[in-house]
Amino acid sequence: MMCSIRAMTCAVVASPAIALAGPAPETFPLYGTTVADSTSNTAQLVEIDPATGGAVPLFSFPVPDGYGTGRLTYHDPSGALFMLLVPETGTEYRLGRIKIHAQTITSAPISGLPGNTTNIEGLGFDASSGKLLVSSGPSVATQFISELAQNGSAVTTSSVIVGTLDLDNLEYDDFNARLIGTDFNRVDTPRVFQVNDPLGFPSVTGLFSPPNNNDVGDVAIDPSTGTMYTTTFGALAGNLTRVETTQYVAVGPYDISANVSGLAFAPAPGGVAMALLAPLAGLRRRRR
Repeated sequence: MMCSIRAMTCAVVASPAIALAGPAPETFPLYGTTVADSTSNTAQLVEIDPATGGAVPLFSFPVPDGYGTGRLTYHDPSGALFMLLVPETGTEYRLGRIKIHAQTITSAPISGLPGNTTNIEGLGFDASSGKLLVSSGPSVATQFISELAQNGSAVTTSSVIVGTLDLDNLEYDDFNARLIGTDFNRVDTPRVFQVNDPLGFPSVTGLFSPPNNNDVGDVAIDPSTGTMYTTTFGALAGNLTRVETTQYVAVGPYDISANVSGLAFAPAPGGVAMALLAPLAGLRRRRR
């Protein structure tokens, strides 16, 4: 039986006399991290209903003093959520690791990026290569993509991304087997791309262009449908929002006391996907 962990599609080989149907694609929960509370230096991990936007708090976790919560992504090999911790001042970003089942978080400084790096934008797990990626650089016109080890150290860095692009998000689209980048506040179009050769000589292929918007944050792509969701600020703050080809559609309010800063689909602790994860951890995901 061959399976893709996040998309959870399986092909069963049977004898001609017996027809067996594989299980339907697994529906993964949508998780979110809330904006850090500067008074208590804590944030929450929540589970969000993609149909309504309603969020249920799961547990609180500490956030280092002077940091805010940023991008969130699910890392298949470790079965953990990784989160970008953004400094309120300075340029020392940190990589947070959240274990959902254990309800714990650890973090480490991100190191080894190009020496002139002043900002880190996107964080995502590239399922086709099994690598954790960040986009960073000294300016919008000069950006790189780097692979990070789980301890936050850069393993390798690409050449400069072709084109004047600010990759605010990196997220893998399991449904269409492609790495996605976004630049929602880009004046030009397109604003959603397929990222090619991310750790070599990266370039992009334009996909579509929702309206220019400075208040769009992290994205998560449903592995069973390819639907893109985002968290927003400004007029749409406090709502889960769906990204469509020409518009943003508010799904509904989170109905919690804080806005959500990071989004990621991930297997539920103890679910079928987690049971399959252990023996397959570290193996390159099979593209469908």
